Parts: sequence; C-alpha cells; structure tokens
Amino acid sequence: MILNLEFEETQSTLEATFNESQEVLNADFGEVHEIGNADGGYDKGFTDGKTEGEAAGYQKGYTEGESVGYENGKTDGIQTEYDRFWDRYQNKGRAIVMNQAFAGTRWDDITYNPKYTIKPVNINCLYQFTNITDTKVDIDLRSHPNNNKQNVFDSSMIVTVRKVILPDNTTEFTFPNWFVNAKYLKNITFEGGNICKSIDFSYSPLTVKTMKHIISRLENHRGTENEGVNSLKFKSTCWEELEADSTSPTGTTWKEYVNNLGWQT
Repeated sequence: MILNLEFEETQSTLEATFNESQEVLNADFGEVHEIGNADGGYDKGFTDGKTEGEAAGYQKGYTEGESVGYENGKTDGIQTEYDRFWDRYQNKGRAIVMNQAFAGTRWDDITYNPKYTIKPVNINCLYQFTNITDTKVDIDLRSHPNNNKQNVFDSSMIVTVRKVILPDNTTEFTFPNWFVNAKYLKNITFEGGNICKSIDFSYSPLTVKTMKHIISRLENHRGTENEGVNSLKFKSTCWEELEADSTSPTGTTWKEYVNNLGWQT
C-alpha cells in the first residue's frame, strides 16, 4: 500500500515537471520566433528561399527539357529522313522494277538499310558488285515474272541472304547466274515453293547448315520428265565438308541422295 502511494506521488511529480518544461519551451520558441521575425527576417527568408527554389527548379527543368527536346528532335529528324528516302526508293514496299537497285560499291552495310521487304518486278544484277554483306530483309519473288533476273548476287560481298520467298508454282522459275562469283556467300534461306530448276553455288563457301537446307528445298524429279535435267552445284570443298559432317536422311552420301531425287551434281 505504501509502495503504491509513493509511486503515484512520484508519477504526479514527474508529470508536473514535464508540463512546466513544455510551457517554458513553448514560451521560449514564441519569443525566439517573434525576435527573429521582428524585422520580417523570418518571412523574408521563407519567401526568398521559396523564390530561389522555384527559380532554380525552373532553370533546371528548362535546361534538362531543352537537352531532351534537342535529342528527341534529332532522333525524330533522322527517322523522318530515313522514312522519306526509303518510302520513295522502295515505293512504300510495293512491287517495283529494281534492276541494279543495290549494285555497285557505293552500297555498303551503312548506306543500305531497307525499310520494307524487297518485292521486285525485275531484279537483274540487283546486288551485283555491292559491298553489302547482309540483305537484312526478305526478298519476296511471289509476284515476280520468270524473266529479267540475271546475275542477282554476281560478284557481291554478300555473306548472308536472309530469306528468298519463291513463288508457289516454281516449276519454271530459274536462277540464271544468280551466284556467279559470289565468293563470300555462306548463308541463304529459301521459303515458299521448292527449287525446281538448276542452281549453282560453285563459287560460294556455304555452311553445312545452308547446304542441307538447300537440298531440303529441292523438288523431287525422280520418275518425272525432269529427272536428270537439272543440277545442283556446290564447291568441291563444300561437298567434302558436307559428306564429312554426316550421312543423308536415307543413310547414303549427300551426293547420292541428291542424285536419287533426280538431280545432277
């Protein structure tokens, strides 16, 4: 009982002391604030600080906005110029005459950056003597007539032809001197119809994967009037690499496999 009375007395004393200290602090703060603001210093400092802060923020925002705006404008300008050039040069992706369109040494991987799939009507010497190494886009021949398409990759620097889309009815579609002197070509993909006519890669260092792909796209002429009429040609060293890599799907050599499809090698 005595302990409880002493605890309550002590607690009351502490609360009274705390309240008294709080009153003193509040009085002191009011006095300090009043003295500090006697000449408007506090309000002036607050106003000046706010004004300077707003000015600094505005200038920072303006500077950053100007920089970002310049970069965005430059990017938009480059894109606009790119669109303007390739929209006109490729007729917005429609089928057009493209004889020698990318031929010559003035074309390289920097100057050549087509916007659309190439849909040519005529493609004589399309990439002849070019310094381009990668076609970058597909070449869609589904609307191409079976003429005016000689020497398409003749003497070019092209290493990779992304995709050649052949017409579905390819029985008469030919490849006259398409790859003559194409000494850098390693990769090419065909889609659409099959390869039905002679095709010659005897200048090109094709990869094993590419050769297998080409063979898989050959039309089977076995037992038809076209048996033994058309030929597939690879460099002798490429044939050796292919044969060393694996046997054909039927377990024969790859040359025998092609011959059994009715093709000469």
